[in-house]
Amino acid sequence: MEGWRRPPGDPASNPEEALARQFVAGNEHAVAHVQAMIARVVRFRGYYIPTQDQGDVIQEVMLQLCQAFSRPGFSFTRNMDAFVRSVAHRRCVDWMRQRRVTEELPEVMADAAVRPDGAFLERERSDLALRVLQEMAEPCRDLIRLHAGESMTYPQIARLQGRSEGALRVQMYECLREARRILGRIHREQRRGAGEERSSR
Repeated sequence: MEGWRRPPGDPASNPEEALARQFVAGNEHAVAHVQAMIARVVRFRGYYIPTQDQGDVIQEVMLQLCQAFSRPGFSFTRNMDAFVRSVAHRRCVDWMRQRRVTEELPEVMADAAVRPDGAFLERERSDLALRVLQEMAEPCRDLIRLHAGESMTYPQIARLQGRSEGALRVQMYECLREARRILGRIHREQRRGAGEERSSR
């Protein structure tokens, strides 16, 4: 875990458990390390979280992590970095869902040079990509976000998750096949819905 070292005299044999305890205890370096991991996820452009809202999302993730780490018998199923990123991604998706329900359409386009139909299509593609990601299994979502969202290479992800680069490439191939299946189903549902709407008229 780059950027953090176990404090002298900490008896824990597992550095990740030591980091979690230090985070809960408010250790400055542990808190900074975890906060930096969360911030990289929250600031990912695909979530469209405005700068003024990112701090609230980061604090919400830190609070949830503190509660999780404080539970008796808590342990990491994979590793701490993966767990922190997973919680952060979930809170970002929650933010997007809540925002989409209450957000009003802007009266003025942010960029006057962008054609309204182009902006609509771009938003539609983003919504479609988000829906596909939400319907994929969590391991696929994590891998795609690490590779495409955080621009991590396969060797970097392999070191992070303790797996082989070859296994990750096979998983990505299967994840992309699954994404295509989901996308095809969504398109079929949309065409079926459009056909039913025309019939009702």
